[in-house]
Order: sequence, then structure tokens, then C-alpha cells
Amino acid sequence: MSAPVLEIKNAKLELDGRVIWENLNLDVKQNEFIAILGANGSGKSSLLKAILGQLPLSAGSIELNSKKIRRGSRRIGYVPQSRQTEATMPIRGKDLLWLGLNGHRFGFWPASKTARAQFDH
Repeated sequence: MSAPVLEIKNAKLELDGRVIWENLNLDVKQNEFIAILGANGSGKSSLLKAILGQLPLSAGSIELNSKKIRRGSRRIGYVPQSRQTEATMPIRGKDLLWLGLNGHRFGFWPASKTARAQFDH
């Protein structure tokens, strides 16, 4: 039996002194699909951010392909459902799509000229 692609062990996440979730254990095997369901404020987005390395765990560990997650990966794109931006900042749907395709961009940072030219082409 092969190791899980994603393994969460005894994970706990606290934000501003509030426990979001604890004692979380999850194994996801290769070619397995899962759904993360729950009420508003139950920690679904926080779980995804922890898996992406954007939120540090208070306890436990998360491993992706048997490697502990410590920070965001250049190989994973993330487009949040909503994001705070300045009202005067122009943004197009194409820009949001770019954020998801350009995996190491966890915000509005400039990409290389070559990558941007390929996307715009």
C-alpha cells in the first residue's frame, strides 16, 4: 500500500486565540477525490490555507507527498473566493485567472515578462 498523497496528523489551528479545529486527521490517497463541507466559519478555507502553507498549524503536521508543508509551493495556484483589494485597483477576470495558473503567486505580484507574454498570447 502506498503512502498518502496528503496526510494530516493531529492538526490544530488557532487564530486570534480561538480554536478553529483540532485533532484533525486525514489521509488522501493518489487518485482519490474528497470534498470539504461545513457551515460558514467552520474552518474550510483555513484548512485549505494550512494545506497550502499559508497558515501555520498550532499543533500536528501536514505532509504533501511525504514532505512537511512549511510554506506556499510554487507548484500550487490558489484563487480565493474573495480578496480585499483597493477600490481603485483595476482588475480583470483575466488577471484572476492568471493568479490561479501562475502557482507561486499568492497575491498581486508581478510575474516574469516571458510568462506574462505567454499568457497574454
